[in-house]
Amino acid sequence: MDQYEIVFKGEVMPNLEPDQVAIALARLFNTSPDKITSLFNGKPHTLKSGLERAAAEKYRDTLKQAGAIVILRRLGIPERAAGSRAAARGNGGLSVAPMVGNLVRDEERGTVAALAVDISGIELAANDDAPLQPPSVTSAAAPDTDHLSIAEAGADLNPERPVPAPAPLVDTDAISLAPPDIERLVEPATEPDPPIPDTRALHLEPEGEILKPDEKPQQAAAPAIEADFDLYDPE
Repeated sequence: MDQYEIVFKGEVMPNLEPDQVAIALARLFNTSPDKITSLFNGKPHTLKSGLERAAAEKYRDTLKQAGAIVILRRLGIPERAAGSRAAARGNGGLSVAPMVGNLVRDEERGTVAALAVDISGIELAANDDAPLQPPSVTSAAAPDTDHLSIAEAGADLNPERPVPAPAPLVDTDAISLAPPDIERLVEPATEPDPPIPDTRALHLEPEGEILKPDEKPQQAAAPAIEADFDLYDPE
């Protein structure tokens, strides 16, 4: 049955700091945080070896809960990989690199031209454990204010402004003030009363008919109508 080992390279879960993970691992392994901190140097460290697949996966899940990212490596992979690389060269030259070391050989690495950076304006501070001082900032020259002065409080700051024409006087001779005890200053406008009719030529008649016989209109006689057609007996 295959055996596995748990390898840690100092990688932690996202949104976690190495110091936090180191404290959690120290509690998990019941050791001091200083010993765990030495594992965060970027090199592979075997935390546990000779485990079956199920036990190795349990260790991996426990370490993941503590914030550490580990890999499970099957024991004997480098030897088998070497044999598989020899067989792969006969099948097209493809092989799987082992899970340790660099994937690119030194002779395969490209060269990058050094970038020329002007550092003439950079100065190193003395190594005397003194705190770094902020860079000196050259302040702008102060403006010339010799020709300026401050006026007295309440002084007219614009004495040369044009003088506005005085407002015309209003004749108030016809205006008088009402006594203070008058409730309304202006009486509402009212329509004049209608004139009283003259009834001196009128008198009342005694009770009875209103019109006298000679005052009643005469009824006209019915007009005589002459026939304009013949009357005859029916046969």
